[in-house]
Amino acid sequence: MSHIYVRMLTTQATPYIGRNWFFEYKELPIVFNDDDIICYVQNLEKDFAELAKVWTPALNTEWLLRHYLALKMILSATVLLTSCEYSVEKNIRITEHYLQYYAILSCLRSILYTTPRSKWNDGSLVSSTHSKIINFSTNVLSSISKEYGESVNTYSFLLKSLREILSYGAPSSGPSLYDEVSEVNIDMTTSYCKLLAEISQMQSEILERALNKYYTGKFSLLEDPAWDIFLYPIPGGELLDKEDYHRVGYYYRKWPKPTNLLLMISEGHVEDYFGAWCSKDGDTTNQYDPDANWRLIFPFP
Repeated sequence: MSHIYVRMLTTQATPYIGRNWFFEYKELPIVFNDDDIICYVQNLEKDFAELAKVWTPALNTEWLLRHYLALKMILSATVLLTSCEYSVEKNIRITEHYLQYYAILSCLRSILYTTPRSKWNDGSLVSSTHSKIINFSTNVLSSISKEYGESVNTYSFLLKSLREILSYGAPSSGPSLYDEVSEVNIDMTTSYCKLLAEISQMQSEILERALNKYYTGKFSLLEDPAWDIFLYPIPGGELLDKEDYHRVGYYYRKWPKPTNLLLMISEGHVEDYFGAWCSKDGDTTNQYDPDANWRLIFPFP
């Protein structure tokens, strides 16, 4: 029996803004007022309803891949942030802004993948530029709260600038050059990432609900989806992420339609993802331990 089916049956719904949700939203009620969230949800419900009514095998395949990629971005952001915490603890300061920038960028990408406003374009969405990812995803946030969307936009570009100072400027002043930029710190980055992950989860839940309500056909999948999104070019060839290849194939066999993110991911997937970053000899003494806090920004099973 699929883990998706089991968890679907055993998870109690959580009420929020007059609807029942698979996920218990904690950041959204703190950051946004209910009326703004209701308006955002109602608009998304209309967009996803239109999509569900014309559902095709191509759309089914696309959105399963989108949700899988969004999950990977949240997993990646978690590793980046816990790595940053370890770096701060060990005074490896040169990595701080690199890791924080790519963590928030990853969570913004998860929003990009789960919103119906972005176009897949045969998988080219995956190679969007950093500026497009930041601007597009913070526009989604601005549709809920203009002030909040602008704050995430400004913060993300500030982190991007600090990363580039290290990459291209190699400052002789070291970290003292940017220590006075007090707006940036790992707690703030983590807070933003938590909220961004919840937005991605909510978008995925609204699509799932639209499919359950409006689509009555068979959920078919294309035989050959965009496997090239799991190929990484290197000089003289390319690398295939066999784990991604395996995971997507597993979802195809077990549950051939998009579900919400938290429902989609299995405990085994979570354990394998974080376990891949463990020390090769298995010794975590005085070393970075990716298993230590994998629920930092999202309640993975």
